[in-house]
Amino acid sequence: GKGYGYPICGICGQSVSPFSSDRQKDDFFKKHEEWHARPENLCFHADFVSDVIKIPDCENKKEAFSLAEALRFGGAGLLNMELEDLQVITIGNPDEDNYSSILYDPMPGGSGLLDQICKRFDEVVSKALELAKSCPSVCDTSCIDCFQNYRNGFYHDELDRHLIIEKL
Repeated sequence: GKGYGYPICGICGQSVSPFSSDRQKDDFFKKHEEWHARPENLCFHADFVSDVIKIPDCENKKEAFSLAEALRFGGAGLLNMELEDLQVITIGNPDEDNYSSILYDPMPGGSGLLDQICKRFDEVVSKALELAKSCPSVCDTSCIDCFQNYRNGFYHDELDRHLIIEKL
């Protein structure tokens, strides 16, 4: 019952978490050996190519998240897309004090939205600037009326519409 992967019975399909206690996994293997066959460990892996727009050399997380969200919101406001059609990741650059932001298409093979954003980049930027400048709540940095939504809740404090205006 030791090793990598998910213990899965090839006969009945039952599984136990690889993070279960050793006692739970040993019991799982013992019972299935008594019933019909010894389960095997199965590893799952997904590998796919995705289209991305990378925004390199952002001074900090606030700039990285704000600019990526600005492009995403601008694209959603201009193109026939939902905000969730594109996703944002921000990563620190190794051995540097800056960040890169990545706007990516989670659909395997790509949906073509990033190509449309690139082709109409000036219009997307104009739409993002319009959203940043015209917040109905006239918030200090960001709010649910401009750049905050449920999906970006983990980094609401990193969004700044005034920074978007300055950088775009």
